[in-house]
Amino acid sequence: MKFNLGTILTLLLLIAGISASATDSTYIRFDFASPLRSNEFTVTVHDGINEHTVDVVHHPYWQGKLNAPYGFIVVSYKNSDTTYLLSKVFFDKGEVPINVIPSADSLKYFTIDEKASPHIIPYDKAGGAAFDAFVKERFDIFIHYYYENKHRFGTDTAALAKGFRLGDTLSYREMDFIRQFPDSYISFWTFLTSTFRTLLLPPVKIMELYKLFPAKYKNTAAGQHLASIIQNKINITSHTAFPDFAVTDTKNNKISSAKLRGKYVLIQFWASWCAPCWEELPNLKAYYDKYKSKDFELISFSIDKDSTAFRRAVEKYGMDWPQVFGDQRLYDAMAYGPIPQLYLLDKSGRPIYNTTSIRDKDMTLLENILEERLGK
Repeated sequence: MKFNLGTILTLLLLIAGISASATDSTYIRFDFASPLRSNEFTVTVHDGINEHTVDVVHHPYWQGKLNAPYGFIVVSYKNSDTTYLLSKVFFDKGEVPINVIPSADSLKYFTIDEKASPHIIPYDKAGGAAFDAFVKERFDIFIHYYYENKHRFGTDTAALAKGFRLGDTLSYREMDFIRQFPDSYISFWTFLTSTFRTLLLPPVKIMELYKLFPAKYKNTAAGQHLASIIQNKINITSHTAFPDFAVTDTKNNKISSAKLRGKYVLIQFWASWCAPCWEELPNLKAYYDKYKSKDFELISFSIDKDSTAFRRAVEKYGMDWPQVFGDQRLYDAMAYGPIPQLYLLDKSGRPIYNTTSIRDKDMTLLENILEERLGK
């Protein structure tokens, strides 16, 4: 019996769906109804810990483990240079058909068919409508400013600072919702995907907010992952411990926290597009040149996605110390956050300085610490 390519693909997708239903994984299939075209859309799937971009043109499906009670799907369409149309739903374990169909509302253009599967949980049913109404005023102000000014953020530090301030007011409002409605799944999801990274509260206060959630959320893989990251932040700000790491730099040298014991280690998180990062590089280069012959190491971790832009920036700014590109595990373990970030570890690997909890814009404090410890 002969099978054409279409039949074979159908059988493979069916097998994948059966496999998903028989295990702990979830299988999602995406379909775009005419006249919608899949190449016009961006699709992301969040499993509770990681966000995945789905190539719906060539591989219109996603299969993986769900780490939270519900995962989240966002389908977006670029309506103009400054606005996007979004349709979003939660989903649970099993085989989940996501049918993207034209919307009866011409202003929305498209929507996700929420009745296509019992495994689809409408955003509003998970508390989304109540949450959106609660934060709407501050969200509208922030998002309007972001799309109008995002092209300036790489070079205009004042514009970037205002963006952060507006984002802060939105974050405070989101935290108010979480405190009032900790049993709502949208509260847990908001905390899981954004609030836990905030620099507006000390880590011990973030942990207090986390503890408001019921056990059904905290005992999931995503909930335990959150607790681990928040504890890392507490350890860093209390100068207790820094996460262990093992990476390979761009010259293929193996670097690990264990091998760096006995040295002072300055860790930088940066990106080629980050103007504040550029501003601190002359100081970092001066520290490296001054102390590299002593018990000192400087390591820069780039969060760039564009390898060409990364290499050009390294060359432009003379960053001749170890560079790590394409490995964000350490950055992820500390809840991401705005860059640049600097961490100084003592010879035992204990953090003694970090810019996420200390204001040191001109780096005077860091310079004094280095001079005191290494300048003799």
